[in-house]
Amino acid sequence: MEKTFVLIKTDASGNQQKIKKIIKMLENIKQQIIHRKYVQANREMILRHYDKPKEWYVKNGQRIYVDLIKAGKPTPKTPFEYGQEIMERIIKYMTRKPMIALILEGPDAVNLVRLFAGDTEPINARIHTIRFALSDDSYAKANRQQRALHNVIHCSETAEDVEREIAIWFPEL
Repeated sequence: MEKTFVLIKTDASGNQQKIKKIIKMLENIKQQIIHRKYVQANREMILRHYDKPKEWYVKNGQRIYVDLIKAGKPTPKTPFEYGQEIMERIIKYMTRKPMIALILEGPDAVNLVRLFAGDTEPINARIHTIRFALSDDSYAKANRQQRALHNVIHCSETAEDVEREIAIWFPEL
């Protein structure tokens, strides 16, 4: 048995139908919730959670930069600066109301939960995944509306991330 960490994000955490569907989908892949709580995130928690190197900011900011160029609009900032804007949007999105933090345990938990969460960008998620079922958002739509991508769920990428993220969201354990 393996543990993994999941956050039900703000675009789903206030909707009981979405919460139930996410939990049911996780239970259907033999994952048991061993810890669950509502948590109101603050800026520091989000920055610790998304402890990203400069390359992350450049890579993600590049999408905005390229979209602006394609649209014939000015690009007054560098991709890194646009990446910083993306992080500010994520902070705003994830601190606007409480989220649900979960620790799950089950066979091959990290990989199975990531597989069934679906692609980070919901419009690219495969059928029968959480993001396919509960969101139709895209990076392009989020960028046009100058907000974070709404993809309902975060799940740890690696066993190391599981431990680091549990320490952030469940410091009492």
